[in-house]
Amino acid sequence: MKIDLKTTTFVSLFFMLNILGSCTPPKTTLAKVLDGSLSGYSVEPVLYSVNGTDMTGEIQHIRLSAKDGEYVECELSYKNSGSVHYWMFKTDGTKQKDKAFSGRLHDISMEADDWGYYDDKASGSFEYDPETGTETVNITFHLHKSEYRYTIRWRGIQ
Repeated sequence: MKIDLKTTTFVSLFFMLNILGSCTPPKTTLAKVLDGSLSGYSVEPVLYSVNGTDMTGEIQHIRLSAKDGEYVECELSYKNSGSVHYWMFKTDGTKQKDKAFSGRLHDISMEADDWGYYDDKASGSFEYDPETGTETVNITFHLHKSEYRYTIRWRGIQ
C-alpha cells in the first residue's frame, strides 16, 4: 500500500489541530468582556450571596461590561427596590487545571445608587467550572469597619 505525502500531511495536520483545540481554555464571559467581543451582556444569575445569605431571588439581572479596556463592570439590578449596584475589578493570575480555570481579582470598587467606594484591602477571585458552565466571583470587601463576603455566580457562554 502506497501512502502519498499529501494524505500524510493532511492527516497529521488534522490530528494536531484537534489536539491543540482541546487544550485551549474556553472563552468565558469574563474573557469575552475584556477582549471586547461582548459589551452589556446579560447573564443568567445562579447565585448571589452576602455573608452566606442567599439573595439570588432579589436579583433581576446581572450584566457584564468592559470599562477602560481593563476593568470588568458587573451590574446587579434588584427586582423590588429598583436599586442597581456596580462592581468594578481587574482580573489576573489565571491558573488552569484541565478545562477549569481560576484567577485573582484586584482594584475592586463598588457603586450603589448615589455612592461609590474603593476598598484598597479588598480581595477576590474568579473561577470557571466547565462541568456546570458557571463562572463565580468571590469578593471580600470592607465597608464602615465591617467585612462582607460576596459571591456572584452566573451561567455564562456555552
